[in-house]
Formats: sequence, C-alpha cells, structure tokens
Amino acid sequence: MAAWSKVVADLRSHWNDPFYRNSYYLILNTLVVAGSGFIFWALVARVAVPSEVGRASAAVAILMFLATLAKLGMDISLLRFLPAVKEGEAGRILDTALTLTAIGSILASLVFLLGTPFWASELVAMRDNPFFAVGTVVLTVMWTAASLLDLAFTSRRRSDYALAKNTIHALARVALLLALAPIFHAPGIVLAAIGSVSIAAGIASVLWLRRAEPGYVPRLRIDPETFRMTFRASASNYAVSLALAIPAAIGPVLVLQRGSAQDAAVFYVLWMIGSVGMIVPTAFGQTLLVELSGTASASARLFGKPFALALAASAGVMVAGWVLLPVFGPYYAQRGFWAIIPFAIAAIPGYVLQARIALLRGQNRYVPLVAGPIVAAASFVGLLFFAVPNMVLAGWAWFAAMTLGAAATFLYHHAPAR
Repeated sequence: MAAWSKVVADLRSHWNDPFYRNSYYLILNTLVVAGSGFIFWALVARVAVPSEVGRASAAVAILMFLATLAKLGMDISLLRFLPAVKEGEAGRILDTALTLTAIGSILASLVFLLGTPFWASELVAMRDNPFFAVGTVVLTVMWTAASLLDLAFTSRRRSDYALAKNTIHALARVALLLALAPIFHAPGIVLAAIGSVSIAAGIASVLWLRRAEPGYVPRLRIDPETFRMTFRASASNYAVSLALAIPAAIGPVLVLQRGSAQDAAVFYVLWMIGSVGMIVPTAFGQTLLVELSGTASASARLFGKPFALALAASAGVMVAGWVLLPVFGPYYAQRGFWAIIPFAIAAIPGYVLQARIALLRGQNRYVPLVAGPIVAAASFVGLLFFAVPNMVLAGWAWFAAMTLGAAATFLYHHAPAR
C-alpha cells in the first residue's frame, strides 16, 4: 500500500510540475489537431479524386506558410516575453502582436493571390474563384490570430484553453468539409480547412481569452516600446520560423510542379502522418521558453524523458502509418507503404533539431539559432527536387534534411557564445 501511495504521489508531483503539465496539454492539443486532420483528409480522399486532393493540399500548405510569414516572429516573442509580464499588463504585447500579424496576413495573402501564376500555376483556376480569393485574405488573418491565441494561452500556462479551442476547430473542420466540398470542390476543401480555424478562434476569444488575461480587450495598436523590446528576438525567430515552415509549404507545391497532382496528394498524406512524430519536440520546446528560459538544467530535462517519448512517437507513427494509409484508399496505401518509414523516423533527428533550437532561444543566442533550420530547409528542397516523383526517396530526403539540420544546430550550440 505504501508503495502504491508513493507511485500516486510521484505522479501527482510530476503532473503538478508546470513544465510537464503544460507540455502534456500541448501534446494532447496537437494530437487532437493531427487526429482531426487525419479524419479530414481521409474524408477528402474518399469524396474527391487524387488530383483535387493534390491541388487542395498544395493550397493549404501555401496558406499555412503565409500564416507563418505573417507572424513576423511575434509568435515566439509571445512565449519569450509574455510569461514575465504581470496579468493586466499584457495588453500592449498582445495588441502589438495581433496588429502586426494582421497587417502581415493581408499583405502576404494579396501577394500570394497576385503571384499565383508565377509560383503555383496549377492553382490559378482555384485563385480565380471569387469565394476562394476573398476567403484567402480574411481567413489568413484569422488563422494567424488563432495561432497567436494558442501561444498566449501557453504563455499563461493555460494550454488547456488551447486544447478546448482546437477541439472546436476539429469538429468544425469536418462539418465545413461536408458542407462546402460538394459545392466548391477543391476550393471548398481549402476553405473548410482554414475556415474552421476562424470559428474556433472566435469562440475562444469570447470564452477563454479574458480568463487567461483578466481585463484584456483587444485593440488595434502597435506599442513602440514593445516593438523595440521584441525586435531582435522576433527577427531571428522569424528567420527560424520561416526556415522551419519552408519544407511543409514548398514540399507539396514542388511535388505538384515537378510531378503531378496525384503525387502531391500522396506526398501530403505521408507528410501529415509523419509530422505527428514532431508533436513531442514542438510541445516541450515551447514549454521550455515559458518555464526554463535556457537555464543550465534545461538540456538535461529536454534529453531525458521527452527524448524517450520522441523515440516512442517515431516508432508509433511508423506502425500507425501502415495501419492508416489504407483508410485513404488503395492508391495511397500502395505508394506510401515503404515511404512512411523515413517520414516517421525523421522525427528522431527532428527532435534533436527542435530541442537545440529551444535551448538557443532560451539563451538569446540569435545568430547561431538560424543555422540548423536554414540547413534543413535548403537541403530538403534541393534533395526533394531530384527525388520526385519517388515517394520513398522523398521521405529519405526529409530524413536527411532533419539530420543535417540537427548536426548544424548541435555544432553551433556547442560553439562559444559571442
């Protein structure tokens, strides 16, 4: 009985540690998003032909990149600076972040729409749909704001609110798909994917934002002092975020342009399943900024239990891929059976990359921070260019890119600080 009581006490102590509790909520949050994404794209694969799936997935990937482009590095700045601000005084940081990213979202989406013939000619027909064009601008703004809400909740150690928001997102995404896809086809798929985020963000703003930040009322303003305080961190983190987002954004488009829409559909499904393995490093990396800020004990905590979870996640993704690919249909199962292996195990070097990035962010070492992500992004795009349309080679291109990026970040992390 005493032994059982000790186990319970240890578990309670582990859960009460904000570092682990916030991380586990983030992991569960991402699992909800990933699980609903799997259901969403499995339904898409069943109701649409592979060519429509390929075009829709490429468009969603580009819009996700636009959202990253529009954040201007303010997402990581929220994690870096908001935890140290007292409740009731966070308005200037939140307002500055939301206003800057709204402006960035509008500009980025307009550039995408105007330049579609040059960098994604396969998507011109979708761009010419007026519902898709208007929806791209409005929903990119909402998508960016929704991601900042998640980080604001995390900064206040209320990742449970982010989990609730994204559960609403998961349910709304499937409902919108069933409503829009039969009418608008590929554009309807895209609008369902990003429109659901807007619904969830609106509900979360009403129900939970004021609980996380008592007395806060959003305003359109840019606070000069906040801008100066966050500029250096935002600039470096912006470069890192863009580099990390390039593979997910450029990958489907490159496959679409170099191969076919069917190739892009298979690639996106493999990428989506494989990315589940990156849940653990992303969650613990975000929590590190909130809880530890690069202290000496950070490295030990990141490469202990969290690394073991990352290994288990990689193996689990591989097995889950073999089980789940047939759900999308025999075409996806046949082409993805062997390719899922490198996509899954890429999470292992990916964990090392993300963990080192988190440590460098916490130590304010902004110049070496960008090395690994840039190496990973550049090597992936270059290797994928020659791998298409072979999905197995595409998977190994991703594994190699993560390995090279992790190696570069490891070397820079152990270089003398300047």
